[in-house]
Amino acid sequence: AFRAILFIVLPAIANALTFNVDPSKVECLFEEIEVGVRVSGSFQVSTGGFLDIGVKVHGADDRLVYSVEKETEGRFSFVSSSSGVHQFCFSNTMSSTTPKTVSFSLIVGESTTSEVAKSEHIDPLEKSVNALLAGLQNIQAEQEYMRMRERAHRNTSESTNARVLWWSVLEAVALVILSVVQIAVLRSFFETRHRV
Repeated sequence: AFRAILFIVLPAIANALTFNVDPSKVECLFEEIEVGVRVSGSFQVSTGGFLDIGVKVHGADDRLVYSVEKETEGRFSFVSSSSGVHQFCFSNTMSSTTPKTVSFSLIVGESTTSEVAKSEHIDPLEKSVNALLAGLQNIQAEQEYMRMRERAHRNTSESTNARVLWWSVLEAVALVILSVVQIAVLRSFFETRHRV
């Protein structure tokens, strides 16, 4: 059972999305990408089981571009070798009971082969602007990645805090029960028994 989501293609655009992958299922996302375009992405599992997922990225020619199994988070980057629909699949087939929540960020950059101007036609100011644009896109990708990591760490911290709270309540109840039992046992030692 594949569920498909088609991203809209815009030059140098970042798409971010959070979705659930049900147990024993594979969720796939599709993106129309031109040849020679730099594509980079990151993923992170924020909730569910051991926080692991399998990821496979296929090019338009169905060539496997990236593949990992049982990873909590990861990044990939490649230049598309052919035009067409690229496939990004997230597999939760290793889990039979736990759904996973996955945060996925995809940046589809502009073509790596410039058709407008060659480097000798670009003055130093334009080169600086292009370098700043590339740096800004890298910063945006890094910020999205850090947001995903922060979300996963916050979920882990909240889960740990809840477990500590319940453990403390259980300890308090056990101490009260143990105290009552000790008092009852000590009282029975000091009671005098009268025989009639």
